[in-house]
Amino acid sequence: MQSCWSRSSVAFHESAVSHQRPAAIPQSHGIRIPLEEDERCQPSEKKTNTMKLHQYGSILGVAFCLGAGGIRSQAGSVTYNFDSDPSAILKLFGTSAWVPTDGNPSSGGYLSITDAINSQRGAIVFDDFDNGLVVKAFSFSMDVRIGGGTDSPADAHVHAGDPVLSDPLNGWATGPNGESNLPEEGATTGLSIGFDAWYSGGDNSWNGAGRPGGSASLTDDVIGMSVRIDNKLVYQYALPTLNAAVGTDPTSLQTGPQDANTAGSPDLLTWQPLSVNLAEDGTLVIKYKGVELTPPGGLHTT
Repeated sequence: MQSCWSRSSVAFHESAVSHQRPAAIPQSHGIRIPLEEDERCQPSEKKTNTMKLHQYGSILGVAFCLGAGGIRSQAGSVTYNFDSDPSAILKLFGTSAWVPTDGNPSSGGYLSITDAINSQRGAIVFDDFDNGLVVKAFSFSMDVRIGGGTDSPADAHVHAGDPVLSDPLNGWATGPNGESNLPEEGATTGLSIGFDAWYSGGDNSWNGAGRPGGSASLTDDVIGMSVRIDNKLVYQYALPTLNAAVGTDPTSLQTGPQDANTAGSPDLLTWQPLSVNLAEDGTLVIKYKGVELTPPGGLHTT
């Protein structure tokens, strides 16, 4: 599945405190995009996935440390443009890459976690732009393009606020079905926001009920969005429509339909907005395709 960040689409705004960063926390924080290895599709089913694998395959992550107390410092604010080689501001792992064209607009570039090839993993870590300060609150926004895979696309991407995870490609959380190291399930520490396009199983409470949209059970894997805090799943919102005919369809993770003529082609996909805001009081607001996925007033994470 194709998943990418487009030109001029990733903007970060942070509220920081001058609280000493724990030694276990890496120097870099910002966006991390690990991509999960997946073998559920055959080679003939390959998809273009810039943010992850398969028909959805991406994993986005924001690495930050939520600090309390300390002296308030000037918050960081930065916008990344992918029209030129961004290697000076980030690190690429695995199969991730910068693509200089076909972004949004098409003359600009984008960041790719993986192409539509099975069994790949990639990660992108942005350099610290806040001088080592602990992040107390943050917001980010970007344009994403996701889809182009099989009828039942696999896997997803995750925005993971994980100050402890040292390996961007491994060490991810376990899903409701007991399967471990799934990037779309998020990190085992910090705040993770997952977008999961593959039903992995669980107690069948959501799947067996006909896969309804909206707020969903925490005991069954859900095709949609999830929030995990310190390895505890706290919220899920189902987006059950697969490969929607219209890219703006708010019930679908994909940003367009499959291309019946060219397997894995992103030509019918669109760029859609994704934004996340975590306030200093712990209120989390997530919007995708212009629709808020968190409860009215935001999700309280503290």
